[in-house]
Amino acid sequence: MGYTDILYSMKINNRFERATQVVRWLKTEFKMESLKKLLWVDILLDEDGKSQLCGCVEEESNGDLTITLSKRACSTFQLTIDTVIHEAAHAALWNTGLGMLHGDKFWKRYGRMMDAYEHHGHMDSKAFDV
Repeated sequence: MGYTDILYSMKINNRFERATQVVRWLKTEFKMESLKKLLWVDILLDEDGKSQLCGCVEEESNGDLTITLSKRACSTFQLTIDTVIHEAAHAALWNTGLGMLHGDKFWKRYGRMMDAYEHHGHMDSKAFDV
């Protein structure tokens, strides 16, 4: 087994560990210094407390960003990864004033992140610690 095989064979135990790897890869790949935390909660509701969300981005008082994921809504590995990348696209645009929107700039950023993940990130992210 070569060095590359060891890097890409890190064993993960659950969706949260895989999400952690993907977030760490995204932070490196897309230079996202303000993204500081990834949290996992049982259920995540919208501001009205009515609709269940898969994930969200929140800003702390010092400008640090946190991605929060719902255990219940992110029920599969693929949905968890899609949600992490979706929320990271919001985080990447946060300081532009467009971080909460789903406009053209958001979808371009999300598309670039998904393309990078599908091209090399699905393997590269496995090298990151959980």
